[in-house]
Amino acid sequence: MKIFSNKTRLFKSILTVSAAIAVIITTSCLSNAQKADLPPTYVAVKHNGADLLTAPKAGASTVAPLKMGEIYRLIGEPVGKYVKARNIATGAEGYLETAVVNHTDSPLTSPTPADEEVSEPLLVNVETFGQGESIVGWDFWKAPDGSIRVIESRTVVYNDGRARANQSYYKATAMDGYLLVTESVDYGAENGTKLETPIIIWHDIVDNAGVFIDGKLYAPNNPGGIDTDDWDN
Repeated sequence: MKIFSNKTRLFKSILTVSAAIAVIITTSCLSNAQKADLPPTYVAVKHNGADLLTAPKAGASTVAPLKMGEIYRLIGEPVGKYVKARNIATGAEGYLETAVVNHTDSPLTSPTPADEEVSEPLLVNVETFGQGESIVGWDFWKAPDGSIRVIESRTVVYNDGRARANQSYYKATAMDGYLLVTESVDYGAENGTKLETPIIIWHDIVDNAGVFIDGKLYAPNNPGGIDTDDWDN
């Protein structure tokens, strides 16, 4: 009877441990499944001047400078005031301060190209300097061959009335959240020259006000565009 009792207690202990392990495994699987079902979280950089860091602490070395409008996907849980994230275009990974980004629940969409060729950009950024004003404009459209064409217009208007302007053309690929500009082309040409460094045109996923390029906002604050037809180059 004593031997049988010991065997019974041992068998019950094994069942108890097995049940506990099963509960842990089931809970873990459910937790992982729930995490897998969660939609990805994206954030946009609020302003220039901050950095993507190698570790979640002040003074950590820099992976890359953060530029306004860049989109990152969160890939880790917050660590204090930091969170691990990945740049959706460049793939750069590191830690950023949660205070320097804006969250959005909206799905990622590429900047919408016009249906027809654009002759004068409507998305502009204007900067004033001592001798006048610098106006840079960008815009994009769907070409008949199915590609996305991009126009960049750079104009300088001097205080004495003089003005200089030039335009450049590119080919781009639509990605979720941005346009990837990879090729410089002559106007009307099918193919051109591959850019050493691609240009990323970020969609403003927070306010939908325009696009960001290299940390600057280009928005339709000049509804008439930039009329350079009568200006000397």
